[in-house]
Amino acid sequence: MPLQSTLQVIAADELEQTQAWAQAIPGSCWEYASLCVRARVCHVFVKAGSETWSSELAVSEGDLAYVIFTSGSTGKPKGVAVTHRSIVHLIEWVNSTYNIDHNDSLLFTTSISFDLSCYDMFGSLAAGSTVHVAPELSPKKLFQVLQKGHITFWDSAPQVLQQLEPFIGALDSLRLVFLSGDWVPLQLTQMLRRAMGDGRVVALGGATEVTVWSNFFEVGDLDPEWRSIPYGRPIWNHQYYCLDAQSAPLHVGMTGELYIGGVGVARGYVGRADLSERFLENPFHPGRVYRTGDMVRFMPLRPWGVYHNSCEVVLEFLGRKDSQVKVRGFRVELAEVELSFAAQGLDCAVLALPSACPAVLVAFAPRFWFFGSWMCCLESQNRKGTCHIFWSDSQVCSVEALPLTRSGKVDRQALEAWWAQRRTAFRAPITKQQQRVVEAHHLRLEICSEILK
Repeated sequence: MPLQSTLQVIAADELEQTQAWAQAIPGSCWEYASLCVRARVCHVFVKAGSETWSSELAVSEGDLAYVIFTSGSTGKPKGVAVTHRSIVHLIEWVNSTYNIDHNDSLLFTTSISFDLSCYDMFGSLAAGSTVHVAPELSPKKLFQVLQKGHITFWDSAPQVLQQLEPFIGALDSLRLVFLSGDWVPLQLTQMLRRAMGDGRVVALGGATEVTVWSNFFEVGDLDPEWRSIPYGRPIWNHQYYCLDAQSAPLHVGMTGELYIGGVGVARGYVGRADLSERFLENPFHPGRVYRTGDMVRFMPLRPWGVYHNSCEVVLEFLGRKDSQVKVRGFRVELAEVELSFAAQGLDCAVLALPSACPAVLVAFAPRFWFFGSWMCCLESQNRKGTCHIFWSDSQVCSVEALPLTRSGKVDRQALEAWWAQRRTAFRAPITKQQQRVVEAHHLRLEICSEILK
């Protein structure tokens, strides 16, 4: 899979360590070669008027299908080697389970460097579906393409579709929506279900190292106690394990690290034997597992047995193992804080950032619900006893909208840069008008402080 030059995240020494190979058709070789240090370009020629490649290669299920780069939580790209068996298995599961065929049209909104694109390209074309490429990700343009192209199948990160919230009621051509790559907001799924009628909304998850998706949850009625859409259960021929630090299985309700086994487990990281140790032999089942670094727990699905009348427990995703921070002596899981606000219908991103103290929590919230909704949320959490004690020294920043990466996830690096750029020391008011503004904000902050206490 090609690397996008616009990402500019892969250092030359890291590419040299990976030693990526590029395969290209003459005429576009320069584009790929310029992105790969020490790359070997293999020319593949097509005979004029022929529908087959002139160089016929015998391909087996264990052969390499593609290498796609992922940075994960480290920020350093790693090339994941995926076999034909793994990607074909995923395509077969999706197309068979959701009856994807030549009557479907998919809107391609995902960056080609993001692993969702692997299904969008290979899976849709394997089913004979039509693939429409979105010219840009502005809400207005996306809505126009959705209507004109009679799109039936949507596949993206939740935040990309959430931009279309004002238009969701008019998306009557959609019959299937896949949401993955980030937290799936509760309210978004219900808006979609109302707009789509008999359509299906599916939340998916997994890791690039286990071929795009390896678990799913088809959204129905929401349980009032849910804080987020459940992670769900494994797809065909995959196993999920919640293990402790000694790699022992944990009981339902206990938090542990997620290990994924099954057909989708990749070969490993290309040229990175030091990191490939995350791919282990499966101690419970023939095959291999991938150690994800995700914290999860198995929880009962309420009411019991509703899910396809067979599954009584589902997986709940609790965040990354490496996303814990320390604030005022408390160990804080940032994902837990975000989920507590998401349960109140407030979409925000929470980061631990430098301030006058060593670190404070900063919540970045869209302006359209900024002050009134935030205060209502804090009051509600205070009544329920879920208002975090470490939140009292933290801050809330209003932004036009949460910035997104090209893969559709919240761009936390952009928020950090925004914070660093706008942090300034307090300057005393000079004019009477400035004094009135300061007094008004001081009064509001006092009210907020009383609520938090």
